[in-house]
Amino acid sequence: MLTLFHAPRSRSTRIIWLLEELEAPFQLRHVTIRYRDGRGDGPDPANPHLDKKVPALLHDDMLVTESAAVAVYLADLQSDAGLAPPISDRHRGPLLSWISWVEGEFGPAIFQRLAAGTEKPAPWHVTRQPRTPAA
Repeated sequence: MLTLFHAPRSRSTRIIWLLEELEAPFQLRHVTIRYRDGRGDGPDPANPHLDKKVPALLHDDMLVTESAAVAVYLADLQSDAGLAPPISDRHRGPLLSWISWVEGEFGPAIFQRLAAGTEKPAPWHVTRQPRTPAA
């Protein structure tokens, strides 16, 4: 049985979406967390995540935490859906690279902008140089 520990307006929302797309049966357990802006009633003792964050996915007695890990775990678990190449597939590397990039680079950059209150997008068309193909 899959149990997702979830808090509204958090990264666990994307996992609900993924579970619904996979048509995977799951239980949803609401927990309280402390949000970045200090709101919230966390930490919730019912939350099995070691840092009392979400998402936390309990699959029988196996705990998986962090959005990227939960997404890959579910894609592998529901392999018939075709969302992730099998481990032996040569396209597995790019999948892991992009998921890691989103969580390690893109997400933090977006959150930093939001926290700073910057509304204008970065001028990528001006500052980013095109890549030159290797000869």
